[in-house]
Amino acid sequence: MALSLVLAADVANYIKQFYSERPDRKQTLMKHVDDYLAERVAAGKPKTHLSPHVAPIFFTTPISKFTDVAVKKGKKRPDSLYCSEAFRAVLFKGGGQHDQTDPDPVAKFQNLIRSLMPGYILILPYEYHFTKLISHGKHCLDLAFLIAVWRYCERVSPHYFPCPVVRAFLSVSTDKPLDDAAARATKKRARS
Repeated sequence: MALSLVLAADVANYIKQFYSERPDRKQTLMKHVDDYLAERVAAGKPKTHLSPHVAPIFFTTPISKFTDVAVKKGKKRPDSLYCSEAFRAVLFKGGGQHDQTDPDPVAKFQNLIRSLMPGYILILPYEYHFTKLISHGKHCLDLAFLIAVWRYCERVSPHYFPCPVVRAFLSVSTDKPLDDAAARATKKRARS
């Protein structure tokens, strides 16, 4: 199976495993986020804006390999929203999308980010809040999730939240998902 079709699910599962190994990790991370925010406020620094083009290219798999998971609300036709089957299983906790009381993938995506990356909304600028994040991910939830993790890793100390994108990439590297500049940044981050 292509790396792009399992990478986001592998990263989400790695983060869950990271928290389950030591239950206090999530609380420690949240304290770190609170301290980070307090420092920024004390210094009078607002959230810095980040260019959406700085995140690496994780994969270039054609969208036809992904499943459209958009849910129709009312009479309006929904915008297409895609994800891999592996990531869909993570979003809907192994159950079927339409068996859920709320089959909305955007709501599930938001809940997943909130649960795996405490304080995400507080420390990242508006450009990386959910609707913009999905746009940056070209309406592919896998890609939007990987961008969110990448950006979160840039803001949070690796002591509290090691960048799981690197670990997942190294464990199942079969594609060439990262461009050269991103690969260099990944190696530099892994060394620190």
